[in-house]
Amino acid sequence: MSRFETSIEPTLHLPAHRRDPFSLSITVRSIIENPVKFDIETIRRMIRAGKYELTLHARRRMGHRKISVFDMEEALFNGAIIERYSDDRPFPSCLILGYVKDGFPLYVVCAVSDVIQIITVHWLDPEKWLDPKTRREKKHE
Repeated sequence: MSRFETSIEPTLHLPAHRRDPFSLSITVRSIIENPVKFDIETIRRMIRAGKYELTLHARRRMGHRKISVFDMEEALFNGAIIERYSDDRPFPSCLILGYVKDGFPLYVVCAVSDVIQIITVHWLDPEKWLDPKTRREKKHE
């Protein structure tokens, strides 16, 4: 790799409970029995504490879309949950809309567990959104 190229491939550091299938079942059971509080303030508190992980997909998309971790965090700190996906598995997730860089809308999809899993991050796509909070209807062909 030349000095001008950058790699966005993460180094995978899994906590012990994620490597051991028995411990993972205990973690999943405890989350089902004691679900994480799922609101924007809890998400912000966890982000401030560094309790989040970027998925490989999120890292790649952020690199392609020129979105920095600072932008992502800024959107989470000033944003609001605009869609909830409570039935997502293995953890509930949500879509957060925040504004960065001179008011540009930035969307963050994250799952809520013992840490916040950042699933993907993207800018507003005018072909998919009427305005920052309203999706266009899908065209049926």
